[in-house]
Amino acid sequence: FSRFCDPITASYSLADENLLSWAAIRTPADIEHRKTLGIFNQFQLGDNNGNPNDGNSAANGELGDFYGGPAVGALALEYWFNQGFGQSMQIGGSKLTIQQAADRLGGFMQIPVNGGLEDDWFVFGFQSYLAVTGFSEQKIEFTRDVSYSVLRNWAEEIGGVVMFAVDGVPGRWLAVDGFSGLPTTQNAFRVVVSDPFDATTKFVFWRDTQSGSEVFIGGAWRDVALMTRLLPANPPPVGRTQFNDGFIPIPSPFSLQIDGAAQNLVDGNFYFFTLEMSDFDGNLGAETVLLRYICDAFAAGDYDGDGLANISDLVFAINFQLFGGPAPVGGAGRADANCNGGVETSDLHHYVFWLFAGGPAPCQ
Repeated sequence: FSRFCDPITASYSLADENLLSWAAIRTPADIEHRKTLGIFNQFQLGDNNGNPNDGNSAANGELGDFYGGPAVGALALEYWFNQGFGQSMQIGGSKLTIQQAADRLGGFMQIPVNGGLEDDWFVFGFQSYLAVTGFSEQKIEFTRDVSYSVLRNWAEEIGGVVMFAVDGVPGRWLAVDGFSGLPTTQNAFRVVVSDPFDATTKFVFWRDTQSGSEVFIGGAWRDVALMTRLLPANPPPVGRTQFNDGFIPIPSPFSLQIDGAAQNLVDGNFYFFTLEMSDFDGNLGAETVLLRYICDAFAAGDYDGDGLANISDLVFAINFQLFGGPAPVGGAGRADANCNGGVETSDLHHYVFWLFAGGPAPCQ
């Protein structure tokens, strides 16, 4: 989320000994990003007593608590079906319901056999399901090296439906529906998720730690144990623009200049900048940063776009921050009135102090 106006240089340290080529790519980023996934209640699954409508909870000896993984997997399959990648949501030419797909995934993940779901079985079971139904149309990827930057890159810059498990008894699975706004000053990020545990779409806070990442859910910070992503085997490069490339020799460290004016970037907007590399053995790697190109876009404190900064803009900011109203004209980041790197109630206090007590003006 760093800002830049003048050309900047990104430096990369390369450890590979036989690099072949590189490509620099930019992709527009949304401060308010949504996939609009559906919702599904995992407790519609896991029946173990012949009555599928009694909640199927583990407390009653049933398996519904363990079906969060198949539930988010089915939501991901449904999303890609709607994008034209539908083989894995069909059988015999007929489309599966989300419940049918989740039930089938649960079988491949061996939940009835094992009496629960382990992370490894989620990945292996999903891979097996795709091998049987997807005919190489889609792929499932996973990592335990989780961070917000990887989450954002997986879900938005390249595309894909991200699903992750948080530690608990049993583990809880969430599907990423999008992102909202800038980080708070505590470097917590608002992530929109579809939660099959209660069949809702909600905001959760995500933060990176020295040992990984955590999500605040169920009244506590819980470790992100595994992150996965479902996407087409050959994803279309929608919105990605290659602006530089080259072949060997490649120096290390490698430097890449990013010039917003030369690339005709839109003032005030966010962009992913990615360096992709390949070596002679066919290995691929990438590193991405998310930056904001901003030079002089809008009058400081003018959130509603009427050319003035006044009490109506304060009301606009309150509605945005506290009640889910529209973002300020120019992007949600403009609500950071004190320019401390986050959007939170201290920005409202800053605005009030300026408006009524002669304090410093909003910085953007």
